[in-house]
Amino acid sequence: PDDAVFLGMRGDEAWFAASLSTDAADAPRVDLRTAAAQWSPFEATVFAQARAVLHWQSRHRFCSACGGPLRYLRGGWQGHC
Repeated sequence: PDDAVFLGMRGDEAWFAASLSTDAADAPRVDLRTAAAQWSPFEATVFAQARAVLHWQSRHRFCSACGGPLRYLRGGWQGHC
């Protein structure tokens, strides 16, 4: 999706994160810390990174200087008004 965040490459495989759609909001959820205890260190790290960036984007939707809406560039890592 257009709003996906690029998390990096692992070999030839690209990793992305995207917010849940409203259809997926009813899906069972598990606490990230609980799930991460069962994952490999790589998976735990990439999911924590995804959670942090998506949380940051959801809390920073408008420019702090002019108040205009932000759109995210550079793989979702740079907010631009």
